[in-house]
Amino acid sequence: MLTETISSDLFRATLAHWVSGVTVVTTTDARGRSHGFTASSFSSVSLDPPLVLVCLDNSANCFDAFDTSDGFVVHLLARGQEELAGRFASKGTDKFTGLETERSARGLPLLPGALARLECRTERRIPGGDHLILLGEVSFAEEHEGEPLVYYRRGFHRLDGVAPATSRAY
Repeated sequence: MLTETISSDLFRATLAHWVSGVTVVTTTDARGRSHGFTASSFSSVSLDPPLVLVCLDNSANCFDAFDTSDGFVVHLLARGQEELAGRFASKGTDKFTGLETERSARGLPLLPGALARLECRTERRIPGGDHLILLGEVSFAEEHEGEPLVYYRRGFHRLDGVAPATSRAY
């Protein structure tokens, strides 16, 4: 069977037109060390039971920790947390150095200042191309006032309630 594909550069450039929120996902490994990554691939899946998914690059330094952990926390970042998003998007560094973190009742790392947090039990891991899809059942959620950190066309943006001059109503 012949399958047509597009280049990864075209795919990436096209998807840059999709507006997404920014999340940092955290967990602990078997030795209790904290791990995390920045993810824009996040979605709610089901209300009953409450399920969400995040996607983790197979080459991420924290892959093994998430591939074996029984839970994770999704932090929905607030406007002003660009530095935190960048920190957890980097490779090869201890992303938790200098951060004032707390632990959830299950011992998972909680980051300060998030707009919302979802603590999840890992329900399933699904291979998906060059990523691992983590499906989590939400066991605890909290929300705070504020505006979300938004990512669009390879940059952070804010929601200010003013529509661009080129917008149309549908």
